[in-house]
Amino acid sequence: MLTRIRTLAPVILVAAVALTPGVAGSTVAAPDRPAAVLRPQELTATQPTRVLDTRTGLGAPTEMLSPGKVIRLAVPAAAAAGASSVVLNLTATGAGNGGWVKAWPCDEQVPATSVLNFARARTVANAVISKLGAGGVCLLTSTPVHLIADLTGWFVGGQDFNGSSPNRILDTRTSNTPLVAGQERRLTVAGKPGISAGARVVALNLTVDNPSAAGWLVAYPCGQPTNGSTVTFAAAEAVANLTLVELAGGDVCIKASVRTSLIVDTYGWSAGNGELDVQAPTRLLDTRILSQWPAGMAASGATLTLRVAGRSGVPNDADSAWVTVTAADPASEGFVTMWPCDKPFPTASTLNTWPNAMRSNLALVKLSQDAGTTCLRYTSTNGTRTNLVVDAVGWTTDGPERVGPNGIGSVTPAPTPAVPPPTPPAAPPATPPAALPASGEVLWSEGFSSASGLDRLVKVISFGDNINNGNQMQAFNGDHDHACGSPATTRAL
Repeated sequence: MLTRIRTLAPVILVAAVALTPGVAGSTVAAPDRPAAVLRPQELTATQPTRVLDTRTGLGAPTEMLSPGKVIRLAVPAAAAAGASSVVLNLTATGAGNGGWVKAWPCDEQVPATSVLNFARARTVANAVISKLGAGGVCLLTSTPVHLIADLTGWFVGGQDFNGSSPNRILDTRTSNTPLVAGQERRLTVAGKPGISAGARVVALNLTVDNPSAAGWLVAYPCGQPTNGSTVTFAAAEAVANLTLVELAGGDVCIKASVRTSLIVDTYGWSAGNGELDVQAPTRLLDTRILSQWPAGMAASGATLTLRVAGRSGVPNDADSAWVTVTAADPASEGFVTMWPCDKPFPTASTLNTWPNAMRSNLALVKLSQDAGTTCLRYTSTNGTRTNLVVDAVGWTTDGPERVGPNGIGSVTPAPTPAVPPPTPPAAPPATPPAALPASGEVLWSEGFSSASGLDRLVKVISFGDNINNGNQMQAFNGDHDHACGSPATTRAL
């Protein structure tokens, strides 16, 4: 259902993603709108831009962020535009233990709430909308971890959005009132700390903790149930997802597919004083349904061009869109990047994956000016494919008027690496060497093959470095074939 709220500036959204195959969104005409009025753009979506990477020293020292230390992240582009709040994609990676990250405006007190939860050795991302303090956005972690932040946009003024310090309004762990599978929980949000009593839209960070089984959770305007989801998770883990959702009578309704604890933190609100278009999540892409997307699963390195403007409720003059993107069947660690198709591929990520774990994340995406498209690329560590699901949940207008869409989109395969011509083998020596070669001289090499399809040269062995008490026994470290399930071992010749 489409909810129209008359306001003075562009949009915000409700975020969710369907877990079951649905019907592709139909082509729609742009809704009737009043004549355009020249005004500053309150919400600016940008090409994703990396502003922090502690692995490389971008925006902070080249080191893991340790507990007790605070990163003060400056966002010069947003500050120069007079931004009151920024939209970031925050990623944690390389942690030796599970933990959390807090984000807050630096000129305010450290909050009691976290915005991102991560597990040991997992790369985890979550969208963040943070009020931009005088000292930037501050970040704090509970355990050593590398942090990465990509800037995707910002808000100016308060017509569309009023950022606030994070405030916890629900924790079913302390109240001992976990969500029951399939049972709707109604939560009053308007008037709570950091949220105006007149709020119509709120930014909530929903954290699922210790669910009884794998499943999903969805937040939606009460009275408008949906088959989408806001958070997807595996059994017994902690997963956080940001969403913006319209309130119904000051309340939001939440439902989970399994029994789970839930934590809800607020990050800001809108009174609906601009032009706000909100709809139930509507499918833009589902690669699991071949009748709608004949190309099937997304190949690693391939670029999917997805038409957004003029589809699934998004008007043809949309400048940007709020979407939820889900990797449904990853078989590998990897990441998804979304960007406007008329811009170069950025050094940024939207969503991170690992094997057999469905993951979703909210994204603010700038649309290409002429075609109204967004591009997606999945990159896996082992070249495997995954299914991608994208739902439209909101948009900003003030984009160009476009010709209606002709189809959903297209796929550009990953480029094939150039293969150099084979080198003819060297002629064998006329006679074998009479003595052990000098140190560093190549004597021989060895390769392994297995049923797993792994054919690789293991190592070129250099002799003369480890003569064992003069008996000419040589040892080397080499890789076992992967199918052996063993680490590198030492073998004697």
